[in-house]
Amino acid sequence: MLLPIEWLADFIEIVEPTDKLSAMFTMAGLEVEAVYGQGLDTVLEINVTPNRGDCLSILGLARELSAITGRPIKLKNIDNTVADKSEEISIEIADTDLCKRYSGKIIRRVKVTQSPDWLTKRLQAVGQLRPINNIVDITNYVLFELGQPLHAFDLNKLRGNAIRVKRADRDVKVKSLDGIDRVVSVDSLLIWDGVRPVAIAGVMGAENSEVTPDTTDIFLESAWFLPESVRKTSKVLGLRSESSYRFERATDIDGTLRALNRAAELIVELCGSATPSIDIYPQRYEPIKIVLKNENVKKLLGIDISDDTVRSILERLGFIVSGDNGVFSVSVPSHRTDIELEADLIEEITRIHGYNNIPSVMPRACVSAKINKHKEILLRPLGGHLRQAGFTETINYSFMPLDALDTFLIPDGDERRKTVEVLNPLSKEQSVLRTFLLPALIENLKLNLNTGQKEIHLYEAGTVFINEGNTLPTEHFKLSMVSYNGTAKKLWQSEHPIFYKLRGIIDAMKESLWQTDNRDSEDGWKLIYKEFLSAQPSDPFLSNNNACAIQIERRNEKPILIGYMGLLSPEFLSKLGLEIQGTDVGVVELSLDAVFKTEQHSLRYRPFPKYPPILRDVAIVVDLGFASADMVKLIREFDRNLIESVEIFDVYTGKSVGESKKSIACHIVYRSAERTLVDDEIDDLHGRMVSHLLKETGGALRS
Repeated sequence: MLLPIEWLADFIEIVEPTDKLSAMFTMAGLEVEAVYGQGLDTVLEINVTPNRGDCLSILGLARELSAITGRPIKLKNIDNTVADKSEEISIEIADTDLCKRYSGKIIRRVKVTQSPDWLTKRLQAVGQLRPINNIVDITNYVLFELGQPLHAFDLNKLRGNAIRVKRADRDVKVKSLDGIDRVVSVDSLLIWDGVRPVAIAGVMGAENSEVTPDTTDIFLESAWFLPESVRKTSKVLGLRSESSYRFERATDIDGTLRALNRAAELIVELCGSATPSIDIYPQRYEPIKIVLKNENVKKLLGIDISDDTVRSILERLGFIVSGDNGVFSVSVPSHRTDIELEADLIEEITRIHGYNNIPSVMPRACVSAKINKHKEILLRPLGGHLRQAGFTETINYSFMPLDALDTFLIPDGDERRKTVEVLNPLSKEQSVLRTFLLPALIENLKLNLNTGQKEIHLYEAGTVFINEGNTLPTEHFKLSMVSYNGTAKKLWQSEHPIFYKLRGIIDAMKESLWQTDNRDSEDGWKLIYKEFLSAQPSDPFLSNNNACAIQIERRNEKPILIGYMGLLSPEFLSKLGLEIQGTDVGVVELSLDAVFKTEQHSLRYRPFPKYPPILRDVAIVVDLGFASADMVKLIREFDRNLIESVEIFDVYTGKSVGESKKSIACHIVYRSAERTLVDDEIDDLHGRMVSHLLKETGGALRS
């Protein structure tokens, strides 16, 4: 919106320099993006947000400045009396849901000519670069001045002495003022005379009733159209105008007569004579009333604003305020269609009071440590563990195609058949909410294979949705994995089948989750891998011979089923069109809800160490069957206070350590949380720890 300062001064006294005036508008939420000099006048370019249609006029911006400064608005008294009816033209609103008010006036003996210089210069200052004629230019002038679009018809071109405001009952061809034939779709609002459409309501007039140099009598229109209707029509036609721009953002329904009579006043000053206005207003505007509590103002802003200040700001903005003792009833003026809630009023108070007058303070928040069951916290070590195992996380949409259930041979009665249908899916592939994660991962696998990837290991942790017949579906948090080694030659090749690799990864997952918890607790859980009782697993897409159910067994509780793991059957791979030879595809799906539920202990937080560590290494030769994990356990348990961490960095077998023997080398970090350790102390502790290892393992120090 371009705001000429000279024109603004018609409505309010201006005493501030341009830079200060710009700052005042900007701090009130109307950012001044640029300042121009148009001849002797200064023009501000103001960014008006879509919700502030009331500021798309000189009057609207004058109201804002009045609220900021407290200086009064200067408005001319205009005669707004109306006639009960007109003998010369009848006006009817057929669709009152789309047009709630229609005002009009006949002006006779007009002389259509060029506009005077003052009018042309003001229109140019607000960006109206091409003057048309005095009648049209005056309607544009009032649009910028008061924010109300107007339209002038050639009265003698209106057939049947009638104006009707009604929807199109069919697709109608209308040649608009720009000379283009446009097809206006059914249900769009049109202005009709007694026979034909003469304007596209709120958007543009029709060529068949335009004002020309031969026009002698005009009918002047000022109306209120539903914003949604104008926006839809404008978008469908691909036609925007200054009028539609304002109607889309809601004009002032109580301002139609003022704008109509202001335009008539300007026209009559130049030529012609006006008849009384006609005003069709079936249902008058009833102001919205909002209860405002000052305690809520203080709560949201964090500062104490007095009742008198609250009342003063709102009244300067044009609101009618009643009530006292911190509780107000606020009536919203017709031009503020953006105000609906108490929070909207508090926002108005804030910006007029001044954002710069609200002190900056650090927010206060209560930090809760109740995170033992929080899935995001437990996912961190789980995700780290899977990534270390070579898996890549995927994030898929929470939808799947309905035919995926048939593709995966999911039997009737299976809970995965209890789908939630998407009412307006973006595609067939997103027609229902997913009930398991595997279909999307298999699509990821196929995509990677098609792009030439030779080794693919993917996982996803996400929510599935089961329709239990309630208002909202039941949500379950799952983990799914797919693993494919491929046939690419590598420097190092594992001899272990995928099935056992996946089992090892799941076993290690328990340890990764346990490390997030209290290691001193004797309570815990264990995994049970149970072969399917029948020859055929419960999921037909799995191999008969390489699949098992996964259960969790916790102390004093019955085992619970949490998922499955196995290889995809050759028949299923063929059905998917995956030509895979020489290797297998392994899959896993687990209930993370069940896994996380078993972890009930409180997390322990330790500060970062501030004392330096002392590092020692040890290599013990033990029997080949001795587990490396047992070595780590023996070292950890020897002194939990000073041994901070243990890491195996080498396992060696060969002639130098003897047959059926192996050397396990560990890197040990000693550190105290209370003091700096000394070498003599750790030498003694380390020696005793090595003696303990030799005794417990029956091994010997590697020379």
